[in-house]
Amino acid sequence: MRRTKIIVLVAALLGASLVSAGAAAARGSGATSLTSPIVSVAPGRELDCTTRSTRSDWLQYFSFNLLQPPALSCATVVSVSGFGLFGPPTFADSAGLVAGTVLHPYQRVSQTIDPPSAANGSTLTAVTVVSLPGTGLLLHQTDTYVDGSNSVITTVNVENDATVARNLVVYRTGDCFPGSDPGFGLTGDAGAGCEQAVQDGLNAVPIAGPVYMRWSPRLGLSSHFDVAPVNDLRSAIAAGTPLADTCDCSQADDIAVAMSWGLHLVPGKSKTVSHRLTYSDGDGRVRLSMFAGAHVRKGVTHLYAYLSLAGGSIGGATVDFVVGSLTACTAVTDQYGTASCTVAGPPTDYVARYRGTTAYLPANA
Repeated sequence: MRRTKIIVLVAALLGASLVSAGAAAARGSGATSLTSPIVSVAPGRELDCTTRSTRSDWLQYFSFNLLQPPALSCATVVSVSGFGLFGPPTFADSAGLVAGTVLHPYQRVSQTIDPPSAANGSTLTAVTVVSLPGTGLLLHQTDTYVDGSNSVITTVNVENDATVARNLVVYRTGDCFPGSDPGFGLTGDAGAGCEQAVQDGLNAVPIAGPVYMRWSPRLGLSSHFDVAPVNDLRSAIAAGTPLADTCDCSQADDIAVAMSWGLHLVPGKSKTVSHRLTYSDGDGRVRLSMFAGAHVRKGVTHLYAYLSLAGGSIGGATVDFVVGSLTACTAVTDQYGTASCTVAGPPTDYVARYRGTTAYLPANA
């Protein structure tokens, strides 16, 4: 994206509401239908988005709207074999590129927004239609949100009106959190997302916090994901291939997330993919339990920790035993959820940290 240290600082000072509202107005999306806690549910006419949750300033995408066109990281992007990458101009850099690849703009067709009411079960429905010039492909995106909930469902239907078959990859992506705020990647159950990074202890060690954004597939065969620093993720999308199911979950970074679906469409047919996006400030998180202790045996200090989740022990999880600001030792839990290691000297105060694995995230203790 078009980022500099100055731009990121200004965007942070402006505040979430101004960035989100301004971006929506600039796109003319009609995305101002009143809902809560998730707002700006409807995408722009070219399928960029500024959807966010009012429960936390962290629960929004990177965006910067003091340039024209504004820079928005949330988007639906499609790669068509033989034609290249298609998406909203706001997703490209200032030269119209994504990681060096030309981004062809969608052609607007229509958008209808049905606001929430008693008659429709307090559900906002936005239907946005764009075409991919030269390909014969038509994309119908439906975003639905039940007022008061923490999740938005996005469904993308691709129709092939060409006389030949098309091979394509549909991407749904976003750069987590405003500015260049750090986060941890998370995966599990074929979905992916990001957790807020917060500072822990006197030495401000970054750990996963209580806020997260998570993409979970609902429809479409062969969904894939990628969680990585922003530039790496944009390169993966620019490659035009299905994502590789990888997650840079080991350290805090400026994290972006994407899901992909590879489709083969014969003439006159259509296929549909869908995902749920959840914005959480802690609600709905499966809480992990950790018990830790130490004992001395034959002059050797043994540190240990026991992990459980929803009543069951967690095996194969990495636990760091931290004394002060240093990791004294690291161990992996056995099938009973217990990790242990030894340190020299008498027992001392320590912290047992588990940030999770690709099987158990989001989780933090």
